[in-house]
Amino acid sequence: MYRRAKEMWVARGGYPGGRAVVLAGPEAQEVEALRDYFRLPPAQVLFVDRDPRGLYVAEKKWPGVGTFHGELKDALQEVDEIGFLNLDFMGKYDRNVCLSAKAARGKIKLGAVIAYTFFKGHEYEGQWGFRRQKSVIEKVLGRPTRTTDEIRFAGSAACLAEDFALATLQYRWSTSYRSMTERSIGSPMGVLLLQNSVY
Repeated sequence: MYRRAKEMWVARGGYPGGRAVVLAGPEAQEVEALRDYFRLPPAQVLFVDRDPRGLYVAEKKWPGVGTFHGELKDALQEVDEIGFLNLDFMGKYDRNVCLSAKAARGKIKLGAVIAYTFFKGHEYEGQWGFRRQKSVIEKVLGRPTRTTDEIRFAGSAACLAEDFALATLQYRWSTSYRSMTERSIGSPMGVLLLQNSVY
């Protein structure tokens, strides 16, 4: 995912500026990608989490990096411009994703990349996010959806564009994988990359 995001920026002439905002998680695993691969200065990065453990890890691994203890939607209200946003809630499209996107309205720089990671296979017809994804993408396509993956990926992209209020948010790349750990065979996951672009 990070390689694809960097390729998108290189094609446009480089990182668009603004903050890189990511959820820390308990191990702040994104530090190496943002520091060593994106080569962003620590002051340009903001790690966010409700649990302070990952924030302490981020600060220890990368002195000077920004941290915010609380909800992503609240952190985004304090950021002026965003060049990279990783919505890695590891869940389904829900009101938390929607509210975070709305909190970032007007702050996504041209060329910015938004990553969205989600569980696959946890959707059901009666669920708010799934119903919304299906409704929004069918309106965009002008036809009924054909597959659940079409709802998951294209539906998520359409909902994010609507929630960010960005007609220029383009669906650029997606993939599926299994989130395996030492203690679990993991869950099927999806990743979607969007870019604020006029071409």
